[in-house]
Amino acid sequence: MSQPKNKYEKRRESWKQHIAEFRSSGMTTREWCNTHNLSITKLRYWLRKYKDQDLNNHNNTSDTQWLPLKVDNASQVEKKDTSQMTVKVGQASIEVGSDFDKQLLKDLVRTLSELC
Repeated sequence: MSQPKNKYEKRRESWKQHIAEFRSSGMTTREWCNTHNLSITKLRYWLRKYKDQDLNNHNNTSDTQWLPLKVDNASQVEKKDTSQMTVKVGQASIEVGSDFDKQLLKDLVRTLSELC
């Protein structure tokens, strides 16, 4: 029963070598397979198989390390008050935020009152 396992492992090692050669060649799959007389579908199968295996091995490793993050207080974003109100003068509408200039609003309302 160990014979099929050896066959499989030999085939697997052979394709592992093929994939390494293909990746370092810079050729397209079609070019590389034509040059080496191999099936494109088989190459794609083994590429996918090793890609999935590489992803699984990467996800199962415990060598992930967290790096400390230092936050500078000067770089913190100030929260702005987004509350606002709408002032209507005739047909005109003015949206005013909490940080409005009182004198400017007063002058604007007076001017609009005269025009509307």
